[in-house]
Amino acid sequence: MQKPVPNGTQTRYIIDREKAKDRDKKERASSAILLRSQMPLHQRILFSYKNRWIPIWDFLIIFLALINCLMVPLEIAVELEYMKHPLYDVVNAAFDLLFFIDMLVSFNTTLLINNEEIKDRAVITRRYLFG
Repeated sequence: MQKPVPNGTQTRYIIDREKAKDRDKKERASSAILLRSQMPLHQRILFSYKNRWIPIWDFLIIFLALINCLMVPLEIAVELEYMKHPLYDVVNAAFDLLFFIDMLVSFNTTLLINNEEIKDRAVITRRYLFG
């Protein structure tokens, strides 16, 4: 059995309907972007705890903390030759900067409490400061 061939009016109606659907999708997407851009900056910069980069960042910070645990006692106890090199001070300053950035990331990462993602900054700040 052959399918009936649509006449010109039916074809135009189908094409117009598809164009309308595409236009509606674009309008909805642009309005979502517009609403997102109208949000205050402190609400836009919030990392989800599910972000795939958060565990990598945490591992980097733990690694840097372990290096600091070894280097700080050495700095206090003895002054080794490589500690006089200017690059050593640059690396120390970079470590301090990364630890400061980690504080910012921690304050801007959502929490998982009772299987619910918490996005309230007051709760996140309280939890970060007081445990």
